[in-house]
Amino acid sequence: MSHAEYCAKCDEDQLQSLIEHANARLKVLNESGWVKLWTVSFGWGNIGWFAEDDYESAVSLACKVMAREAKDRPNKAIEVEVGIDRCRPEEAARLIKSTKRAAQQSKGERTLTRCAANRDGECGHGQCPQLRDNEPRTTGRHCPLDVDDDE
Repeated sequence: MSHAEYCAKCDEDQLQSLIEHANARLKVLNESGWVKLWTVSFGWGNIGWFAEDDYESAVSLACKVMAREAKDRPNKAIEVEVGIDRCRPEEAARLIKSTKRAAQQSKGERTLTRCAANRDGECGHGQCPQLRDNEPRTTGRHCPLDVDDDE
């Protein structure tokens, strides 16, 4: 059941309780030392993370992906998004480092746009978003780059 479906079944007292719990949780998050990161998303997954003061790099990556996709698949819709996300400082440092590492590894080679996993599902490609996101262990998410052209 989605959040919207759950809320649609709640009465006024239940909704007020949910609002109070959500506000309390938001207060904890806002006061607990989280940092903001710019995220670049392509398809169903994040492909880059940048410090809050490095918006230009996030937009630059988004533009590179859009240009490449427009060239490779001129008649397909391109869904690239630059957004802001929050995470713990240690996680932010890890994500930014992984983005920089992927950029260094991809110099001279094209950015990974398709799943590079072997038949057994294991992937060791330096640009693999699953490895950067600690997937599928974290949420069980399937590789966002495993996209069928017929879709």
